Amino acid sequence: MRTTQNMICSTFVILLLPMLFFISTSTSLPLKDEIPVRESTSSTKYTIASTGPIVYRTTGIKPKSAPTFAPSICPSFQVVSNPSVDSISRFVGKIVTASSRPTTKPAKTTSSPSFKYRPSAIPSKRPSFRPSRNPTTAPSANPSKRPTRLPTTAIPTTNIPTKKPSRSPSLKTSSTPSKSALPTKSAPATSLMKTSPPTPTRIPTKAPTSAPFADIKYLNRSLLTTQPLVLYNIYYGDFQSTVPLRKTRQLMDYFSTYLGKTDWYKALYSYYQIVNGVKTYISQPAVFGRSTTYLPTARAIEVTEYQLQQSIIDSINLNRIPYDPNALYTVMFRGDFKTSGWLTNWCGYHAYFNLAPGQPVAYAVIGDPSTSPDQSLQSNCEGWNPPTANGNLGADSMISVYAHEVAEALTGTYSAWQMDNGDENGDACSWNFGPIPVQSNMKIGNLSALVQQLWKPGFGCTMSVNVPTMAPTFWSKHNWAGPPTFSPAVLPTVSPSFPADVSYHGGPVMTGQVTLYNIYVGDFSSASGQDTKSLVDFFAANIGTSPWYKVLTNYYQLNGNKKTFVSDFAHFNSSYSLFPTASAMNITDDDLKQAIDDAMAASQIPIDENGVYTLIMRGDFSLLYKGFRWASDFCSYHSAFYTPDQRLIKYVVVGDPSTSRPPAINCIPISDGPTVNGNLGGDSIVTEYAKNLADTVTGFSGAWYSDYTQFGSGFSCAGEYGNRNVNWNMKLGGKAFLIQQVWQPSIGCVSVAVPATTAPSIAATRAPTIPSNLDIAYHGGLVMTGPIKLYNIYLGDFDSTAALRNETALIDYFTSHIGGSDWFNVLTAYYQMGANNVKTYVSNSAQLVMSIVVPLAAGVTSMAEADIQSKLKVLISSGKLPVDANGVYNIIFRGELSVNSPGLGAWGPDWCSIHGTTTISTSSGTQVVLKYTLSGDPSRT
Repeated sequence: MRTTQNMICSTFVILLLPMLFFISTSTSLPLKDEIPVRESTSSTKYTIASTGPIVYRTTGIKPKSAPTFAPSICPSFQVVSNPSVDSISRFVGKIVTASSRPTTKPAKTTSSPSFKYRPSAIPSKRPSFRPSRNPTTAPSANPSKRPTRLPTTAIPTTNIPTKKPSRSPSLKTSSTPSKSALPTKSAPATSLMKTSPPTPTRIPTKAPTSAPFADIKYLNRSLLTTQPLVLYNIYYGDFQSTVPLRKTRQLMDYFSTYLGKTDWYKALYSYYQIVNGVKTYISQPAVFGRSTTYLPTARAIEVTEYQLQQSIIDSINLNRIPYDPNALYTVMFRGDFKTSGWLTNWCGYHAYFNLAPGQPVAYAVIGDPSTSPDQSLQSNCEGWNPPTANGNLGADSMISVYAHEVAEALTGTYSAWQMDNGDENGDACSWNFGPIPVQSNMKIGNLSALVQQLWKPGFGCTMSVNVPTMAPTFWSKHNWAGPPTFSPAVLPTVSPSFPADVSYHGGPVMTGQVTLYNIYVGDFSSASGQDTKSLVDFFAANIGTSPWYKVLTNYYQLNGNKKTFVSDFAHFNSSYSLFPTASAMNITDDDLKQAIDDAMAASQIPIDENGVYTLIMRGDFSLLYKGFRWASDFCSYHSAFYTPDQRLIKYVVVGDPSTSRPPAINCIPISDGPTVNGNLGGDSIVTEYAKNLADTVTGFSGAWYSDYTQFGSGFSCAGEYGNRNVNWNMKLGGKAFLIQQVWQPSIGCVSVAVPATTAPSIAATRAPTIPSNLDIAYHGGLVMTGPIKLYNIYLGDFDSTAALRNETALIDYFTSHIGGSDWFNVLTAYYQMGANNVKTYVSNSAQLVMSIVVPLAAGVTSMAEADIQSKLKVLISSGKLPVDANGVYNIIFRGELSVNSPGLGAWGPDWCSIHGTTTISTSSGTQVVLKYTLSGDPSRT
């Protein structure tokens, strides 16, 4: 049987290739569309009742000050029958979605057996609240006033400011279930359910030595897992319409990737479980699985706890994320969503429910305070006053809550570890950050973060597996006295090695002709200043037509499946001046933006949204950018701002190290001899100019950067020049320049005049160069560009034995996962050409939608291909299958059936599998092309 199944799957993989060559029309798959169950003669199906899955809520992280509240009660849970144990394909079956969820609790059916979880089977639900910071004072009945903020300057929180959005159209009511769809939660009549929360006392970071040590205790229950904890993130609502929102998601995914590798996480290695007398410790770092979105355009909607759970169920059901019992699924929702208790009673919580018997799902829920419209409550769940560690209030606030819930989910989902008052290891250290050097207290990967401490058994609150904090320290943002002296790390001077490839993360690049504008800030009237201007202007006039610049044409933006690449040309407009008589001036980034905006308003500088404005500043200026200072902390940067009429202006700032006093040697690219053109200022400025130009063209929106380093196409190659001729490596317009390399995706740092120093190889099999007449080439026509839907049709008896059902289940499982595989992604290299030579590529999505068994009449032993086509049309006409122009109907028949195809011969002797098309007329008279494949089961011959 194993051999037979492998042969069927192998044949089936081959059959997916014809998707590239079918004529198709585009269809779209609704975001929350269900995947129907495979039709069967059996009446046994399973679903989650309208009240939602049973929820075992364990704990929540409370805002810094919050009122008391009554705990919500577990909803009732009904499972109607059990799924067939031998039909694993039911895993992709129907679980009630928004479009099919009943508005009232369904009546108990009599056609099939059903059971309910009895109240006595439900463990006592822990209230999701945090105790007061002051153990002697009861929580207030009302939220505390918004804490007074420290005075701050108007520094942007991200490189790209948020454009004021237009009013979004209201969502259709059908896309979000109304609150009436769920009955009011009520507690079953059982002594185990608490009707009011206990009044816990605050556990200090470390109890005084004169008092008994109040430590966390093992309660002889299971941890969530002792395997590596897998983290899956679900972003509920609009986390993509603006640069800050996209950056929030990027940062949270980055933190999720590296949190498990920190010393903070290793403090969890002190926790264990005892099963059958064997003690097993947590000993492996958490790993990041992937992230997905849910209702990605939703804003300011009301969501219930059940709908938050449904986002997990739908994401699993649609194969966006897999089911894994060793995983924590974290739902992060917009702060303008309305959900009970958010910002007043909790900032996050974790819980679990059963997807099906024996399939627990551990999950956490966290809100983004940066998108909350209620500023009086917003700071309750913020970690630090802006500006935050990474300039993104959403991610910089959520990361501490995220870490809190990760730690508690791992050790407390099943209440394995608790304190006497019910606190878990995150609760005991909530909002306790230890000493904070400005906005952060730890590194996660290469980025700074502000994360609360974690309780280590036998020690207390700590930031490390080795060094616990021995005394309570509350350096929260509300009692911070001011920043100590702090100097950030200088940007690396060598390019990173793989796996630090620069990859696409969504968003636009500069695709039209780019125009370059040079703006000289300060007095450049001296002879050396004029030489510097002349050299930099000459560079700007020639860089846009160079082979170096053409490396940027490897970068693109995606609109659906359509790629639009960076233009291969940049044009130099002219040079301008700001503060032309000034020297040794104190200035901020805000001052520069205001000066540009004023000059544009006065028509002194053109306004160009496809322009890059490079500000070349005298080195003796004292420039402050987001708390960092020119020459000591950075050499250059790029950013953007909106004009009053909402036009996005992209700009670069570069300092002249030759006029800095003393000279800014950190910003001089060569220190072992004279520069190539004998102008220290100009020869130093141009490499910083090029680096920021590349980053701006390809990454002004955060579209392209490395997940590993967070650097884009320019900064990823900082300090890399390749082979050079003493003090230069390329020529532009007859002049020699020393210009750093630029990152080419999948290759690494490359130069133009000379080969790259060490071009790292991508971990992929590269095809050898082959003659063009042997390669697969485009010959016109259409490919399947929309989301591809797969239908499995089993022709004959595939249901009478467990072996046959297991066979179809295996094929269904394979079909449900092939669309998300690296193998399938190879097909995205194929495209069709449209108007104006626009390429549209094959979709990167294929999903199993339906699987059915179609019995044949007794005595049928042979069929022609035309007979099978007719059978397919009958199934569609009778409503057993949908008509789907963007579907592939995979027809699998038993090997005893003799199948003949015109011109090809018989299955078995002449062919193993084929693909073809046929047409069907809809009720409206429209002709739809159906794509199908045919393959037989060789084990049944």
